[in-house]
Amino acid sequence: INYEYNKLRTTSDLDRTFEAAAPFYYSKTNLTQELMDHNLSTNLNLSWRFNEQHRIEIMGGGSFNRAPNNITQQEDAFRSTPEGTAVDSALNNTTSTRSITDNFQARLSYDGQLGKEWSISSTVDYMRLNPHKYGNYSFAFSNRINPTQDFVFDYNMNDSTRANLWIGRADLTWNKKGNEIKGGIQYTDINTFYSILFDNNDVQLTGEDNWFKYQEQIYAVYGQWRGGLQNWKWRVGLRAEYSNTAGVDRQEETSGWSQFNYFPSAGLLFIPVENHIFRLTYSKSIQRVGFFGRSPYQFFTGLYTSFEGNPDLRPQITHSTDLTYILMRRYVFNAYYNEVFDYISQISELRGTLQTFRPINFRNTNYGISFTTQLYLSDWWQLSFKAEGKGIRTRGINQGEAFDNHSIYTNLALV
Repeated sequence: INYEYNKLRTTSDLDRTFEAAAPFYYSKTNLTQELMDHNLSTNLNLSWRFNEQHRIEIMGGGSFNRAPNNITQQEDAFRSTPEGTAVDSALNNTTSTRSITDNFQARLSYDGQLGKEWSISSTVDYMRLNPHKYGNYSFAFSNRINPTQDFVFDYNMNDSTRANLWIGRADLTWNKKGNEIKGGIQYTDINTFYSILFDNNDVQLTGEDNWFKYQEQIYAVYGQWRGGLQNWKWRVGLRAEYSNTAGVDRQEETSGWSQFNYFPSAGLLFIPVENHIFRLTYSKSIQRVGFFGRSPYQFFTGLYTSFEGNPDLRPQITHSTDLTYILMRRYVFNAYYNEVFDYISQISELRGTLQTFRPINFRNTNYGISFTTQLYLSDWWQLSFKAEGKGIRTRGINQGEAFDNHSIYTNLALV
């Protein structure tokens, strides 16, 4: 059982200048933040060994986080000249938030030895996440030169998530004379419900109440072979999976994505003599889309900023190749090439005074070569040297327009 308590208070004063156009406004800002949270976590582990060949283990735990009093207060006073004392206008911004997070996780696992060459292992994992955040935001602007521009804007935002995660896995391994063959199956189920509620005096600015259900199921089978012969060592693997995602929101807008894919991986190590080592690796991997990335509605993170999900966002697929040569275990030459399909990145779009952040897919390529070495000059001195060149290319479509950026970087370091 662990308990932690944190409290932080910060204050700052800022003098700023706005010189985009006359009358060149100046402002003085006072910012105060008070943050407080306390966290409790528990963990329990029970293990039962039948004999030297069979063992069952049960693990469980929870974390309970509370942040009941987080306040940010900002006061801005604007004037037309830096020497002047008369305030033309003022802005008061107060944010008060409190959050509750209760997370639980549990695991049941079995490990067994079947004779001298075979072993089996299986696990079932469960995780439940239940974060909740409540925020009150208030903005008050007063213009002493033109009082018709005065406004008061405030709103409350209540957002919560309930997520359940199940993972079941079973592996069978054969090991004999330096050769290992491993195969297995895995099932993953992610079920998430997100809700956001607003109470404000300007629904058009903050957005409307909404909820979003999201479920992803992944079925996978995989295998791997590790072996070696004389000066050669290798690793070859393949994972095949079928994933299905589905989402729906309050307006009955649905989104979904189904995909069958395979992920090969391979590694080859060759040591012809003691002072020469060659290594070549290749892998194909996936980065799945986070829950908020596919949420089909927009919500505001501030007075002039918002986040908007992309229901058509696709998972990110990466092909990676790496070649390394090591001379005398001291001089390292490396070359790599990575091709990323449907690279996930967040872009910013300016719509009037509103800045909206939205994730999109595009294609990303990065490659490079490098040389590094370390020399021990004496018992007290060590020399490290690195020379590197790399390139990055991104291309895709954003807001209906194609883009293609290519950058080359060089780096030389001596320490």
